Amino acid sequence: AQKFVIPPTSPSLAAPKLKDIRQGEDVAQKGGLGMALFWDPIMDTEQEMHPVKTGHPVLSPCAFRITQEGVVLRHPHFDVLIEKARENGYDVWPLVDNDFNPEKTHAILSNANTREKIIKELIGYAALYEFKGYNIDFENVNYKDRHLLTSFVADFSKAAHAYGLKTSMDITPLSDSPNWSLVYEREELGKHLDYVMLMAYDQVGRTSPVPGPTATLPWVEKSIQTLLPLVPADKIVLGIPLYMRVWYESRDGKDLPKTIKDWPHSVAKGNGSTKKRKGKLFVRTLTLKDSAAVFEKYKSHIVWDDALKLYYLEAPLPQGTLKVWFEDTKSLQEKMRLRTTYSLYGVSFWRKGFEPDTFWSNFAKHELT
Repeated sequence: AQKFVIPPTSPSLAAPKLKDIRQGEDVAQKGGLGMALFWDPIMDTEQEMHPVKTGHPVLSPCAFRITQEGVVLRHPHFDVLIEKARENGYDVWPLVDNDFNPEKTHAILSNANTREKIIKELIGYAALYEFKGYNIDFENVNYKDRHLLTSFVADFSKAAHAYGLKTSMDITPLSDSPNWSLVYEREELGKHLDYVMLMAYDQVGRTSPVPGPTATLPWVEKSIQTLLPLVPADKIVLGIPLYMRVWYESRDGKDLPKTIKDWPHSVAKGNGSTKKRKGKLFVRTLTLKDSAAVFEKYKSHIVWDDALKLYYLEAPLPQGTLKVWFEDTKSLQEKMRLRTTYSLYGVSFWRKGFEPDTFWSNFAKHELT
């Protein structure tokens, strides 16, 4: 069987022009929500697909990866997932990643033939599956390859636009990291892309030696303000996390049990170990879905931080200290207000599957309209 799909060259067989999918733009400019995009790395065809009332709902399955041999489709039953998304009102914009590998990415971006092959194959897949757009997620790219990255995005966007496809790209907030932030030539990229997805997370990553929040409101707002002089507001989509971190400083060198219900109850300060040595820090991801159990278990130790616009937990446990900066409906609503304040086109969420059922019956029902 043919491994890759190449788009037809005959005008009579070319992919039909797809509808203009910026239908929500006028709504966004008037203060309503245009796009609501959900990234989907799991791509479970049995998952429940909840419709949303936003002007432009999008599902972005993490389906494609670029390699030196071409494009790899990472899902054996992709057509089933696409059909289910469309039945529930979503446009499908597959995510294309670079495996976050700087050496392999350099080899691809610096080879004109490989770049052309990848672009043709992506356009071919779009013609086959009738996508409405693509989401580019190239991360950890060598800083020296920044011009090559911009050039590739420009070439791909030009080809995509010729077929009626929209293009978007995920970028981090501006920081001093060469490979993870400075590699994005934001102003130039914005000229070629239809949308720029601002991944407003992680403010403090899981490899940090010091506990901290995933996305406080002041940090997210500064990330938006830094990007706005470079990219128009109606091209910016604000990325919002549906997760947080559990930070546990353990004095006995052991992590908390895997299951939340097995975590120890808090103790009065001073009742734990009195050893002065610094504990070992354990970090794990806590989904919005699972966070309610942590919130309930340690609710007497939780306070609302009005400066950060997050609930904060610091609980003394028998053998350590537990810290969590929560994302919840209240914190998400605060971030949604930033989208309105700065007239951004929409919001995106990392990731589908992290949210509880109440997200759809409460938050999404009222906020994603």
